[in-house]
Amino acid sequence: MRTKMEGWRWGSFCKTQYASNPECGGVENFLRCHLLVVRMLDHAKELGILADVSDEGDYWSKRDLPALAKEVGEWNEMIAAGAGKLKDWFGAEVQTTITRFPNFERLEAQGRQSETV
Repeated sequence: MRTKMEGWRWGSFCKTQYASNPECGGVENFLRCHLLVVRMLDHAKELGILADVSDEGDYWSKRDLPALAKEVGEWNEMIAAGAGKLKDWFGAEVQTTITRFPNFERLEAQGRQSETV
């Protein structure tokens, strides 16, 4: 609804990446969650109340599901590698969302290997 007030705007964000936790349904759950957000944004655009979308996975602009699934796997590896380094520096008390993934160590190892390539 237009208010005719200058300088007013609204913004928000949503992080769907961690819906890819295998304990929550893995990549399939991530895709379901991400696509639900995109569907909501599509509706907002139809209503004329959406100005801009920033989608780190580029799904908003490309609508490429296989690329999005691949991207979330790469994000998880990168984040796990960074979290692993923090744990190395500061000890086991470092807790992040990615460290709670049951496959954290595998993701960390793959992420560290990708850093060296």
